[in-house]
Amino acid sequence: MLVARNIAYRSELQSTLRYSRKLASLNRLLAGVAHEVKNPLNAMTIHLELLKQKMAGAARPVAAIRGGGSREERSRTTRTRTACCGTSR
Repeated sequence: MLVARNIAYRSELQSTLRYSRKLASLNRLLAGVAHEVKNPLNAMTIHLELLKQKMAGAARPVAAIRGGGSREERSRTTRTRTACCGTSR
């Protein structure tokens, strides 16, 4: 008895499956690379934003110390400086 089967469909299916697995592996690799690149960029962005805020905030107390601010601002600046540095001047 002879049984003949058309294996072309099966071969094509296996080829498609291999291709899909390769694409999935490539996707995982690229996702890892993107993650490793994005993390340091996010950290730098956050720290630059914090630095910008600190620099913007530092300009106001200097003006207040020089007499450009209100009495409350000078008092707050003096308290902050005393708490941080242990001195009022």
